[in-house]
Amino acid sequence: MLSPASANKHVRHLKAALRKAHRWEYLAKLPDFVFLNEPEKMPVFMQPHHFDAIYVACDHATVPEDRPFSPASWWRGVMVTGIMSGMRIMEMMDLRWDDVQLDERHLVVRHQTAKGNRDDIVPLHPVVVDHLRRLTDIGPKVFDWPIRREALWDEWTKIQKLAGIHLPCNGEHEHTERCHVYGFHALKKACGTMNAGRLPKAVLNAFMRHRAFATTEKYYLHRSEEHTSELQSRRNLVCRLLLENKKKSI
Repeated sequence: MLSPASANKHVRHLKAALRKAHRWEYLAKLPDFVFLNEPEKMPVFMQPHHFDAIYVACDHATVPEDRPFSPASWWRGVMVTGIMSGMRIMEMMDLRWDDVQLDERHLVVRHQTAKGNRDDIVPLHPVVVDHLRRLTDIGPKVFDWPIRREALWDEWTKIQKLAGIHLPCNGEHEHTERCHVYGFHALKKACGTMNAGRLPKAVLNAFMRHRAFATTEKYYLHRSEEHTSELQSRRNLVCRLLLENKKKSI
């Protein structure tokens, strides 16, 4: 059974197609569209102690293999880049070394990949730069994934299960093991949460690269006071990663 959010997504796509048909005069009149009420659920943010556990569990990763760096380095690069730059997983998967300037500490997300259909410059934290330097430039893409994309989620799920992650799922559907682990987007949401209390609203919106300010406002600017300690924990996580990063090499 589809969730209300999934059903509404399909209706939006249908509405867009029929509006186009109407503009092209293939359709005389647009029908009325009825959307289902969606419950206002709290966004899923990756908890700091879960990030730590998953980061360590990357030692158990087995793909991608046949690289001059370990699979753990690849996965830790994805995790740190996601949580500290706010990039979406497909943006990272399509990121090319030609668009990365490690010395200048920024990269470019191209409009072909970006959800907002525009080129964006993304600043890089020193911790991200250090993790990316561990990924030897052996091809055009930074996070080259040589096998089917579905295996990306399989490996991500496996790593989290080995880290002891088991999230509750209250959805009214047939549950799978992916219901109980974080999606990649939880890294982006953690990035927004971490910066919500210390960046001006307009700057946060630009950093998260949302086309609509309402998206930033909905997920990051209306956090209740009970999340204050969580925000501080995430800032402390960044500082701790930076210190630990100087002491070890992977």
